[in-house]
Amino acid sequence: MVRYCSRDGAAQESRVYALESCKNVTVVVKMSHENVGYSLRRIPRGGVEQVQFLELLASMEGAALVDMRDRWVWSLEGSGEFFVASVRRLIDEHWLPLNISRRGMNIESILCPICDKAVKSASHIFFACHIAIKVFHKITSWWDVNFMELSSYEERLEWLLNLRHHTKYKKLLE
Repeated sequence: MVRYCSRDGAAQESRVYALESCKNVTVVVKMSHENVGYSLRRIPRGGVEQVQFLELLASMEGAALVDMRDRWVWSLEGSGEFFVASVRRLIDEHWLPLNISRRGMNIESILCPICDKAVKSASHIFFACHIAIKVFHKITSWWDVNFMELSSYEERLEWLLNLRHHTKYKKLLE
């Protein structure tokens, strides 16, 4: 079911859609006709139907369709690509100093101090930070231990318990 948003942004079932005889009509086909109501079963009779039809006409007024593939553009980055880190930096720059400074704390960022890509947490630092994972991989290769990417402390403990190595090295890895 198609939903139209009224000018106040509230989504509602469209009475105009209910009048549409060709439910799969595309926007480009609908707009290519001089009369947008050409494929309606009947002319809107007033009330909600008329209001929604007039809102539809008003929203289409001055609109022009460009013959190109749809695409998303992220305006926060110059590249136009979306990165969570860019949003996190924006939030950190604008909101974090306000909230924390009111409490008398001076924290530059809540991002991981190792990779500066995600929110700092024990879970991220030990199991998701790509730099920390590379370091762990290097250590395991130096000690001739099979590397495993682990996602939790429990998995790491199980891995250590099943590791065939001297207890001293297991403690160091832990």
